Amino acid sequence: MTRVLDVLLKFLMASCMALMVGVVTWQVFSRYVLGDPAAWTEEVARMLLIWVGLLGGVYAYRLKAHLGLDLLRMNAGPAGLRRLDVIADVSCGLFALAVLVIGVLLFGKNLPNVGRSLGKSLMEFKKGLDDIKSEVNSATYSEPSRSPAALATTATASTSPFASMFMRRSRAFFGSGSNAMARPNRPVRSA
Repeated sequence: MTRVLDVLLKFLMASCMALMVGVVTWQVFSRYVLGDPAAWTEEVARMLLIWVGLLGGVYAYRLKAHLGLDLLRMNAGPAGLRRLDVIADVSCGLFALAVLVIGVLLFGKNLPNVGRSLGKSLMEFKKGLDDIKSEVNSATYSEPSRSPAALATTATASTSPFASMFMRRSRAFFGSGSNAMARPNRPVRSA
C-alpha cells in the first residue's frame, strides 16, 4: 500500500510540475508573442507551486530526506536511532498541530473569504480555458473552405488554424504596412 502511495505521490508531483512549466510557458508566449497575456496563468502557476512544495515535503518526509543535523544520529546506536526517529515524528506532529491551531485562531473568521477567493481563482481558470477554446474554434472555423488543389499549392503553415491565429495576433501587435516590425506606440527611427 505504501508503495502505491509513493508512486501516486511521485506522479502527482511530476504532473503538477509539468503543468506549472506548461502554464508559465503559455504565460510568456501569450505576453510577449501574442501581446495579450492570459489572466489566469499567474494564479494557476502559484497554486501549482504551492502543491509541488506541499507534496514534495510529504515525499521528502517519507524518504527521511529532509535537511537535518545528523550529529546525534552518528553517535547513537540502533536503539538510539529508533528513539530519535520517534522524537522527530512526534516533534513534526506537534509542530503541524500548533500551526493548525494558530491558523484557525488567527484566520478562522476569514476562512469563508479564503474559500471564496479560491473559487474565484477556479472560475478565472475556467474562463481562461473557455477563451482559449473560443480562439481556437474561431481560428479553425473562420477560414473559408478551399479546394484540395488549392490546399496542395499553399504552404502548410498558412492553412493551420494556429498559424492563422498567430498571424492575426502578430499583425494586431506589430501593426502592418511598411513598418511591420515596429511596435504600434513606438516611433521608428529612420537611418
